[in-house]
Amino acid sequence: MNIDPTNPIVEDINILINFLSALVGVVIVGSLIWGGIQYMTAGSDVGQQGKPSSLVAAKQRITNSLLALLLYLLTFALLQWLVPGGVF
Repeated sequence: MNIDPTNPIVEDINILINFLSALVGVVIVGSLIWGGIQYMTAGSDVGQQGKPSSLVAAKQRITNSLLALLLYLLTFALLQWLVPGGVF
């Protein structure tokens, strides 16, 4: 089955995928920045017998952000394969 990439439905799907890609990018970058700030402030707490759990939470946030980025890239690759004409 050959689907025309200039079909209005395919164009709408491409617009939606592009919008969601931008939204996911903003959320992941924000989460990485927040995790970095948590990590920097947790390091000063640990040196003063602070909360080492905040350091673990910061590392977990950064790890989860990078995992989310990897999963989104795999999903994006799948969408590139499924949507006729691709996203770009």
